[in-house]
Amino acid sequence: MPRARPPEILPPLFLLVLGAWVGSGCGGGAYDAATAAMAPEPSAFTGASMESAPAAPSMEAKQEEAPRDDAAGGKKDKPAETWKRSRLRAHAARIKIGDTEEIPVRTFQAQVTVDGTLARVVLDLVVHNDRGPTYEGNFQLRLPEGASPYYFAFGESTLQVAGDPQPVLFSREQTLAMGADPGRIFADRERVWQGVKEARVVPREVAALAYGDTVRRAVDPALVEWAGPSIFNARVFPLTGRRSHRIVVGYDVPLTSIGGDLQYTFDLPERVERTVVDVTVTPPAGARVEATTPATDAANAPVTGGALAVAGAPAVAGAPAAGASAAGAPAVGTPAVAGTPAVAAGAAAASPGRRTFHYESPTGAEIALRIRNPKPAHLVATDDATGAYFTAEVMPEPSALGVPGAAGTTGIASAAGAPGAAGTASAGAAVKGGRDTAAALFLVDTSLSSNPDRFNVWLGLLEAILANNRDTLQQFNVAFFDIEQRFFQPRFLKNDASAVQSLRAYAEQLALEGATDLGGALRAAMAPPGKNEAGAPTRWDVFLLSDGAATWGDADTRAMAHRLDGSPVRAVYAYQTGLPGTDTDALSLLARETGGALFSVTGDAEVRAASVAHRARPLRLLDVRVAGASDVLLGGRPRFVFPGQRLRVAGRGVPAKGAALELSVESDGVSRVVRAPLGDAIPSPIATRAYGLVAVSQLEELSPATERSARPYATHFRVPGKTCSLLMLESEADYARFGIQPADDARVVRSSAVSRLVADALRQEEGTRGDPKRAFLQWLERLPKVVPNLTLSFPASFRAALEKMPVSSFSVSAPPLVVKARERSKLAEDVQRMLARHELSYDWIAYDAGERFKTFGAGDALKSWSSLVEENPGDAVLARDVGTSAMTMGLVADAYHLFRRVSVTRPHEPQTYHAMARSLARHGMNDLAMAWFEVGLAGSWDDRFGDFRQILALDYLDLLRRIATNQAKSSVPEFARERFAGVRSLVGVERADVVVTITWNTDATDVDLHVIEPSGEECFYGHRKTKSGGQLTRDVTQGYGPEMYVLPRAPEGRYLIRAKYFASDRNRASARTKVHATVIEDFGKPEERRTERLISLETGKEMHELLQLTRTDRKPAAVAR
Repeated sequence: MPRARPPEILPPLFLLVLGAWVGSGCGGGAYDAATAAMAPEPSAFTGASMESAPAAPSMEAKQEEAPRDDAAGGKKDKPAETWKRSRLRAHAARIKIGDTEEIPVRTFQAQVTVDGTLARVVLDLVVHNDRGPTYEGNFQLRLPEGASPYYFAFGESTLQVAGDPQPVLFSREQTLAMGADPGRIFADRERVWQGVKEARVVPREVAALAYGDTVRRAVDPALVEWAGPSIFNARVFPLTGRRSHRIVVGYDVPLTSIGGDLQYTFDLPERVERTVVDVTVTPPAGARVEATTPATDAANAPVTGGALAVAGAPAVAGAPAAGASAAGAPAVGTPAVAGTPAVAAGAAAASPGRRTFHYESPTGAEIALRIRNPKPAHLVATDDATGAYFTAEVMPEPSALGVPGAAGTTGIASAAGAPGAAGTASAGAAVKGGRDTAAALFLVDTSLSSNPDRFNVWLGLLEAILANNRDTLQQFNVAFFDIEQRFFQPRFLKNDASAVQSLRAYAEQLALEGATDLGGALRAAMAPPGKNEAGAPTRWDVFLLSDGAATWGDADTRAMAHRLDGSPVRAVYAYQTGLPGTDTDALSLLARETGGALFSVTGDAEVRAASVAHRARPLRLLDVRVAGASDVLLGGRPRFVFPGQRLRVAGRGVPAKGAALELSVESDGVSRVVRAPLGDAIPSPIATRAYGLVAVSQLEELSPATERSARPYATHFRVPGKTCSLLMLESEADYARFGIQPADDARVVRSSAVSRLVADALRQEEGTRGDPKRAFLQWLERLPKVVPNLTLSFPASFRAALEKMPVSSFSVSAPPLVVKARERSKLAEDVQRMLARHELSYDWIAYDAGERFKTFGAGDALKSWSSLVEENPGDAVLARDVGTSAMTMGLVADAYHLFRRVSVTRPHEPQTYHAMARSLARHGMNDLAMAWFEVGLAGSWDDRFGDFRQILALDYLDLLRRIATNQAKSSVPEFARERFAGVRSLVGVERADVVVTITWNTDATDVDLHVIEPSGEECFYGHRKTKSGGQLTRDVTQGYGPEMYVLPRAPEGRYLIRAKYFASDRNRASARTKVHATVIEDFGKPEERRTERLISLETGKEMHELLQLTRTDRKPAAVAR
């Protein structure tokens, strides 16, 4: 494909990123394979040599590889290290005020507190609006894997730094005195900002509605909402012109377990004027803390009076290391902020077992601290309102689970032992005592999020699994997936070196782009090609090599797991890498529901053991308890326990001294209790929220059955996620206007144990789990409860019609995409570079999609568009944009799922239901299309949506007419015939020669429809009725449309149809607005036909031509312009 250049090259869009720690992501059930098993040295991928586009200024020419010593596990004598990340690092701070415009970040200061296996981080950013106007800012935040924000505040800085040669920061002493709980965060900064608003955790749907309405009134809200794993979208307003503003974010994150140690890594931001990081560490007793990012000699001294001996950090003799100081060393070169708390230098370090590290303008990509040889420990805390809590990450010893080779163990075979390793079982013995499977199907994620780090990890792990299990995995195939799925071969292959070599050659030339259709991949795994051939396996294990973040297609992971029931898929095994963006909840659920496991492989040294970890026989988990505690929960709610599995445990109460996590397990009909000691207690406020994170994760998974409890738990423990968002409004009156009132959440938490709520919900859902019809009915029931002041008025026969519809009417599957350009070599060179750098320009992608459409077809064009969705999950404007493009290309099922995702986060916007209904009608799923049309008609929507019902009814009437005349199928044709007359009365038009409708994809935008008739008379908002009978619906000035023009009898001649870009969002410097126009000719007649057009409105250009329509002798002909 030739080198592509759009007409105008705009600067790349930059994605800033923050993250979400859901309960199971806290180590929840991830298997630490390195602890459990050893395996023979495999042959391996030496790292796929994935050449990208030729070099260009500021663009890297080669797709980087995850560093490796050998692809199957690394050198044994080298300390274990986590995967190196070349892209998508956390803390990249960008605030966009338009599609390409940004405002600069002046200072970035971080306060990190590490307690045991968890860390609490407070980020303090000062941004400066160096322009005159006031803007809304879009702050996309990506944090490390498993991070969960608990605090968000925004205000104007009283310390204005515009023009200052050196920005003002808090001194090291002041930072050490500051607290990290919400109350202290605000109080400690009271003198350095004004007009501060702190976010509250409120129901997600209400938050989106309240924010949008408040911005339209030009007052001061901010919103942070869940957009995907480790990603939250934050919008802040107002960013006053020529002023500095302070944004403070607090989050919790688990440490990474690697090689028997714990590691904390802080990714350093780029393109920030000044960065300061302070880290305070309280490790388990007896552990050593090593700063792999250099610190001073003072950091190496043991702490007196405590149980901790700190040693071993690199140091520069006689002077502080570059950019760092430690406990007792003064801060260097930082102007102190007057009036904030201060402590004597080294005061924090004087606390028993605690160590501090200070970094001034550090260089490099990250700060890393390693806690060597930590003993078991648990965190404890007391919440004044709800009581005491504890949390720990534990790993039962393999010997306790019965792994051979350990003293006193019997009955459970280990994975294949390394040759010559004492006490390990042979491969044959392992199979006899463990899992025996002859075939494997690998699902390898080739979406943009795998580019390049994860893909290199997946390739190495894939070959290691094949090489180390040739005795048991005798046949295999591989499906590579993004928004499409393609199999390596049309049949299962013999697992030999030749097949693996061919696989490597195939994989090396694939393009890594597009969004992630996890549901589509699992559907493909149920019916791989060649499964009915002679000699093909009848069942197979699935090895899922993906981050699990489903950004495309079906978003319901529980429904995905349910579809696997009764299929040839025996179990799903997944892998947790520790790289940002992993949906640990989804991976844990798929593994748990299929009897598989989630394995931890956070570094090269763990690959060898992880490759054979699936061979160990798991123990069925019957019960858990901790002496002195109650409501004991395990992250991820595992059903089985594998040797070496790390478990995040949390519960209420204070564990008894010397207590252990007691696991009641069963194998071969024999049950026993396995104990994993909790170790010493470390007082830490993180313990309270750690319990809340695990609790909310389990409750949200079972929503809506648990929704009445999930919301109070989420608000009390400040857990934004799938049910709640962080929202800040101007006043108490604003909160009250949207029904956001203080609730007695603490009473709900005190009176209800999560373990009991989960057990009750599972019993209620028995036999109906994953049922799409039931899910729709539950959603319909809760809609008026989550949208303030919404009522739904359905016709009396609607409920009966829904009940009569079969379950299949509610399951929407997209047909396989036809994609021709799968190799990197077929992509434009500039696009290759943007994908490798994760710096996507909307204009580049739009142009590339158009070129691919002309060269290859609709599937290739949509794949290009989908990279924007992968990079910006949760962006409703973008999802509507790409969904509308998919509709115009005829890929209506893909469009439906994009619109469905928007409806989940924006249920108060009825035009999304209209879009879903239209896409389903074109897909032939008429039952569900009718249901969504009825939702759009039934709601008491905000008046700003204009004559929405009339325009929706126009499309609905077309579907009803086709069903009533047997041109379209439905399971409830009698309902369609009954509704026809009522919907026709809403339209107000039975027949018309010309009908034109327009909608657009951005809120707070005024687009006007103009139609110039053959006489020259123009119909528009200022002249809504013409002499020939043309009429325009009410003008919509606040966003989305729709607007409609109707001409019952059209005079002959030419009609010019235009859109005037009258006004865009005044709070944005620029915003991409697309108009979707539909022209219906001879509406209501047998010869009725439609023409559609999608155009992007150009900033600075008012009038845009959409279509020309010529009527001659009643023979119409529409011509797109």
